[in-house]
Amino acid sequence: MTSWIAFEPYKIKVRPDVRIIISREKGFCSGVQRAVSTAETVLQKSGVVAATDVLLHNAQEANRLREAGLRSVEELGEDELSSATILLPAHGSTQAERDARVTRAHAVIDLVCPIVEHAHTAAAELADTGLPVVIVGDRGHRETRYLMEAAGRHFLDIVSSPDDLPESREFPMLLGLIFQTTQSREFRTYVLSWMHNHRIEVVERFTLCPEVLRRQDCAACLVGRCTAVLVLGDASSAN
Repeated sequence: MTSWIAFEPYKIKVRPDVRIIISREKGFCSGVQRAVSTAETVLQKSGVVAATDVLLHNAQEANRLREAGLRSVEELGEDELSSATILLPAHGSTQAERDARVTRAHAVIDLVCPIVEHAHTAAAELADTGLPVVIVGDRGHRETRYLMEAAGRHFLDIVSSPDDLPESREFPMLLGLIFQTTQSREFRTYVLSWMHNHRIEVVERFTLCPEVLRRQDCAACLVGRCTAVLVLGDASSAN
C-alpha cells in the first residue's frame, strides 16, 4: 500500500518500506525570509511596488511575489516611478543600480541580508588598508559583484573553484581574502591551504553565513545516513 507524506505545498507518494528523513535545517534563511516578509508587507500597504532585480534566487517564490503585484523598475513609467516604493535585492545592489532610476522613486527599501552586508563591510575595510583583495565566490553572482564593488580599486581577482588555483598561479605575497557568504567551509579550507602552501600571507575576515553552514552540515549528515538525498530548491541559488 502506498502512503502520502505532506510537504507543503506538495504531497509526496511514498512506498511503505521507504523511510524519509527531513533535515532540521530547511526553508529560507533569515535574510531571504526578511526580504520576502518585507515585500509582502509593502505590497499590502503601498500602491506601486517594484524591485531592481529578483529579490531572491527562487523562481517559484519570485513568480508568487510578482503575482501579488511586485513589478520590475524597468516596467515603470516616470509617473509611476515618482510614487513607487522600490525594493533592493537581498544579495546586495551595486552603486550604479542605486544611482539609476531608483533615485527618482518615492521610497527605497534596501533588503540586503545583514550577513551579506557584513561581508561587504569587511571587504571595504580590507581595501582601506591598501591590501589587494581576492573574492572567493561564484563568478557573476550578484553577491560576488557586490563584494567586488566594496573592494573598489583594490579588488584583485575572483576564485570560484580549484581550477582558479593552478600551481602556476601567482598572487602578491600579502593579500586580503573575503568569501561569498554561501561558500562551503571545505572550499575555504582548500583556498587557505593553497595560499599557505604557496607562502602567501592572508588577512581574512570570516564571512561565511552560519545558517548556510548549518544547512551544509545537515546535508552531510543525511548523506551519511541515507541511500539518496533530494535537495528541494532553485538551481540558481548559491545555497
